Amino acid sequence: MQGDVRATDKKVTWLSTQAQKLVDAELRDSDRLIMKDKLEKDDGLEKFLNPTTATMEEAFCDEGVVNLNKDDIIRFEQRGYYRIGKTYGDGDERKIILLCIPTGKNK
Repeated sequence: MQGDVRATDKKVTWLSTQAQKLVDAELRDSDRLIMKDKLEKDDGLEKFLNPTTATMEEAFCDEGVVNLNKDDIIRFEQRGYYRIGKTYGDGDERKIILLCIPTGKNK
């Protein structure tokens, strides 16, 4: 293999479908509302508002997530920490909703 894995922009993670059922998931992420650390007196607020403060991605999880409870915290490799916002089977949809826990680092 050539190259540096840490310098690679795109990485793939996969789960085997053999001997397990994959669970539909929704990964929700929030970003900051204001894109400047400190607004000056003459700064216009509208100029520094983030147009995209929330994103959502469809994903698949290992079948073990069906045993998690609301507000449990889990870590996904290469992604970060997520809090369970909606458990599998809670409501009509058969999927789990995971809310990203911000790290405080700028993206």
